[in-house]
Amino acid sequence: MLATQRHRIFAITLAAFALSSLAPSVLAEYNPRLGRFMQRDSHKTGAASALGLVQNARPHRLAAPLSPGAQYADGLQLYEYLSSRPPRATDPTGFYGEDIHFYMTYYLAAACGLTTVGTNFERNGTPRDAAYVVAWANQTVDVHPFSQPLKNRKARKAFHFPTTPLRGALDQVLEASQEAAAQLREGWWTGDLMLFGAGMHVFQDSYSHAGYGPRLGHAGDGNDPDRPFLNVPKAFRMAWATYEHLEMYMLAHHRSFCTTEWDAISSKVRKLLAGTGTEAQRIARWQAQLKKDFGVTAGFRYGGKTDVWRTPFEKVMHKIYRER
Repeated sequence: MLATQRHRIFAITLAAFALSSLAPSVLAEYNPRLGRFMQRDSHKTGAASALGLVQNARPHRLAAPLSPGAQYADGLQLYEYLSSRPPRATDPTGFYGEDIHFYMTYYLAAACGLTTVGTNFERNGTPRDAAYVVAWANQTVDVHPFSQPLKNRKARKAFHFPTTPLRGALDQVLEASQEAAAQLREGWWTGDLMLFGAGMHVFQDSYSHAGYGPRLGHAGDGNDPDRPFLNVPKAFRMAWATYEHLEMYMLAHHRSFCTTEWDAISSKVRKLLAGTGTEAQRIARWQAQLKKDFGVTAGFRYGGKTDVWRTPFEKVMHKIYRER
């Protein structure tokens, strides 16, 4: 469905409520008479997310006073949403964030020993290790136009909601299902790091999206299913399973177990997953742990149409899309 059609349906649905009342939405209340939301935008570049949101109440409230710089990060209109251009912009929420797909993955890959595995992939003339390539491919699934979840239903099913057909029920996602793990396993078996990383994204999302399907995602529950600190046991299972698959790659191609025992990092991983705050704050904690434990500093960057890894990544994306 086109973005404009989605937002028309959204507006019509909200307008169906009495004009004298407020219509409840996923993250805020909408006033049909004013044509405005009554809470600030919770998009990660918006003012409300600068210090995080209170998650246990709806509508969400600001957790703490904001600095002037944070309040006006998106402009002078504090109640503006997507720069007042929702048909031409996207709100990239609805999946585990960069803190999980890139930084947690990179931390686990470093613990397993993939930072010592060289590759033919370079960025800015510098060779990148296998840990970085896997984490980069994992996170790029969320930002590449072909695979981002708002593209269409098939893209959501292929990359974010790997459903399992259930008898007498609508298709829904199951944790670590055969469908969710298919490309991940092929990636570590063949040694294709791009496929391994992209498949890992699908696999990790099967935990946060368990019980949902690609048609509507988890719109009715907002972003809560994708915040690791709201369901630490589930996020911890996902992290442990990710580590197991990283070890399978090491065994298949380097005849070695992970260089760090899971028990040696499990308490740190659990603590990091339980950490609240904005995505930027959670990322900072993963970065600090990476540097402390493995002496590694890294950041995620996707260069769009000019990215030097775009071609091998898109090759993998088309493969996954066809096979779904």
